[in-house]
Amino acid sequence: MLHPLLERHLKRAELAADALPTDAVAWREFLERVSRAYTEADQDRYLLERSLSISSTEMRDLHVQLATERDTLKTVIVSLAEGLCALDAEGRVLFINPAAQRLLGLTGGSCAGGRLADLVDIRDAQGRRLGEIVAEACAPGGQPPAGCEGGDDKRLIVRGDTSSYVVYAASPMVGGRGAVLAMRDISERKRAESERDELNRKLVEASRRAGMAEVATGVLHNVGNVLNSVNVSASLAADRMRRSRVGGVEKAASLLLAHEADMASFLSADPAGRELPKYLGALAACLASEQKETLRELEELTKNVDHIKTIVGMQQAHAKGGGVREMEDIAALAEDALRVCAMELERHGVPVERRFEAAPRVLADRHQVLQILINLIRNAKQAVAATPAPRRPVVLRVGPDGAGGVRVRVEDSGVGIAAENLTRIFQHGFTTKTGGHGFGLHSAALAAKNMGASLTVESDGPGRGAAFTLAFPGVNAGVAA
Repeated sequence: MLHPLLERHLKRAELAADALPTDAVAWREFLERVSRAYTEADQDRYLLERSLSISSTEMRDLHVQLATERDTLKTVIVSLAEGLCALDAEGRVLFINPAAQRLLGLTGGSCAGGRLADLVDIRDAQGRRLGEIVAEACAPGGQPPAGCEGGDDKRLIVRGDTSSYVVYAASPMVGGRGAVLAMRDISERKRAESERDELNRKLVEASRRAGMAEVATGVLHNVGNVLNSVNVSASLAADRMRRSRVGGVEKAASLLLAHEADMASFLSADPAGRELPKYLGALAACLASEQKETLRELEELTKNVDHIKTIVGMQQAHAKGGGVREMEDIAALAEDALRVCAMELERHGVPVERRFEAAPRVLADRHQVLQILINLIRNAKQAVAATPAPRRPVVLRVGPDGAGGVRVRVEDSGVGIAAENLTRIFQHGFTTKTGGHGFGLHSAALAAKNMGASLTVESDGPGRGAAFTLAFPGVNAGVAA
């Protein structure tokens, strides 16, 4: 039986397979056609064999590369600090790395092929079991989460242990044939955040106590200054009483009593009697002058005592409201802060210029506001006092911010702040003052943040003054915060 290819060539040359050719030319054309066909077949076979050889090499190299990458990926997954667990649609374990075993309290031999829900009790923060988590991840159209960072809704509770904090992300496999559960233990971070929050709370409380002490110091200082005036007024009044000529009245009365029987002749004939009316008139004028001066000193004394009562009453009012956010008039609190600092400003020759505009009330802790403003005013006073006279005034501005809030701005023309210190000025322990403790501005910034306000600073550099702005949000923003 002839090869089909040869049969096709015989038919094309019109030659019979069982008869000898009679035309030499036709026979030669036939042989050439057959030769070309075999040559082409040899070339095709060579190309095919070459292609198979190359494909086999590439496949072998690709297999080696895939094996290497698989081993590398496995090593990486096994070495991850985060837990990874691959589950099929029924929740059976396809793969679990050591970190996941540690987080779930499992051993390697007890996991392969088993249903994870049967091996360990796992629920999320809403109480859903593992099967529901996997089913949700495998659901058509489900969006894989961005990662293991999440709130309580992405937390896993393992074996009912709420002391540890494990967050997770469940991602579907290709085709919805299962899910990959990624886990991370952030217990240490949560503990650190809790400790940080507690430290901040203590620091704010310490700041508040320091502010109370600072306000009390200012109050005592001002009361002391007023007491000096009280002492002076009381001393002058006592000295006037000691030098009073009221004794002359007693002498005149004694003289009149001695001449009670001959009063008419005494006043008309006796030289002493004739001078007595003039003496009494001069004595009355002197006593009236003494009374006027004594009353003036007593009025000054009363005014100073009232001033002391005002200062103490203001401190008591602020102390009672400490720690409570209420609707406050910031301009009134700014005036209170200026009264506390008034004596210091006057003693150092630092004038103050008030620029108050009508502004709404805002939610604030009056004691913390007072603490912040006293601190800022004193800092401004110190900055200006360190410059030569004549000194420009410290400017205290209070006004609306245009968005329902209020801004308080303390501006001075003092020593200024270097650019590199503007970002450090509110850091705990940072100070440029000799003998400073670096606590005042830090505590002021914390107190502002605690109220939902903000404290910022501006300065064009050394010798060009500084401006501190305490900004309070509007009532709606404050409530939202």
